Amino acid sequence: MSAATENIINVQELEPRLRHQTIFNVFNTLKEGEYLVIHNNHDPMPVQHQLMNLRGNIFSWEYLQKGPEWWDIKVTRQVPLIPTEKENDIILNIPVLEPRQKHALIFHLFESLEPGETFIIHNDHDPRPVYYQLQAEHGDTFTWQYLREGPLWWDIRVSLK
Repeated sequence: MSAATENIINVQELEPRLRHQTIFNVFNTLKEGEYLVIHNNHDPMPVQHQLMNLRGNIFSWEYLQKGPEWWDIKVTRQVPLIPTEKENDIILNIPVLEPRQKHALIFHLFESLEPGETFIIHNDHDPRPVYYQLQAEHGDTFTWQYLREGPLWWDIRVSLK
């Protein structure tokens, strides 16, 4: 990455309510192999967990400095961007969920959608059975668009018509 200084986030310079979202927004702009550096006065481990839940295992997390006063973490995108229509698309990272929660969460999110809203299912196998279950319960009220089809990851955009 030629301009790494552009992606150094000094968290302490940001309003507390904007800190995590700023990190996620910068991460969303990264291409495969690019990185950002989080500079903070404490270990930002909660951000790592949130990013994993939001985007899945598509980044590396490397401590460049571990306290006691400052932490610097290099976060590198390892998987190409999932094509999204909106910067803040909800992406369900299915492999990190407990098996008994997976379908329930997908259906709960689907049932909370307004017409025109979408979310993305990120999974380690084709979730086609979910499509058939949605179709059985909700008919032709949604679209199911494959954004990525294996062999390691499947990404499907589900949109309410």
